[in-house]
Amino acid sequence: MRLVPHWSARRLAISAAAFMALGVGGVAKAAEPTQQELLERVNALQKQVEELKASQAATPEQDKVRRVDAAVGAVIQDADRRKLIAADGFSTSYTNGKL
Repeated sequence: MRLVPHWSARRLAISAAAFMALGVGGVAKAAEPTQQELLERVNALQKQVEELKASQAATPEQDKVRRVDAAVGAVIQDADRRKLIAADGFSTSYTNGKL
């Protein structure tokens, strides 16, 4: 699930890094995170980015399903445009001198 659907994984990672940088150099003199804590945060963000990339990547099967759906949609749209298929499923084309 993406929190900001129109953001790419790279943009999300850059924004998160910028947010962390602003938070680390914050206005108040809060306890500075240790280098280990920062490293853990970076690793967590990298893991999130990898998960986002994996969820966005289409598997070959998903790609095939999209192509088939697009082809079926195009055929139905073409048939509707040409009025070759009647509502009951029978052909309304001209065959052997008959409709």
